[in-house]
Amino acid sequence: MEEALIPIRVSVILIQDGKILPSNHIEDDESFWTLPGGRLKTGETVTETAVRELKEETGLDVEPRNLLIVDEAVADGRPIHGLQLVFRGEQVGGTFHPEPEEGYLGAEFIEIER
Repeated sequence: MEEALIPIRVSVILIQDGKILPSNHIEDDESFWTLPGGRLKTGETVTETAVRELKEETGLDVEPRNLLIVDEAVADGRPIHGLQLVFRGEQVGGTFHPEPEEGYLGAEFIEIER
């Protein structure tokens, strides 16, 4: 079996005033919601990735706190293998202004139903 280069996605759960912040993406004409985040770049720590991605997607400055989730995806029979790390985040600055771009439709705080 070959050694794999595994992409790592880093995401942040940001909750404020009873609302959670997901981001809306589009791929193959299908839109979907996910936690804000993105791929780890070579030489970057996972917390640096979290800070960079949240700033890029939302305009917010965040501080990653606890690591909440480690999720691994492996597809049988296909060369797909990835990891996702999810941190709880706290906003420490910035101004909320998600700017749509190719593949990214924006983000919004959504009420958490209880």
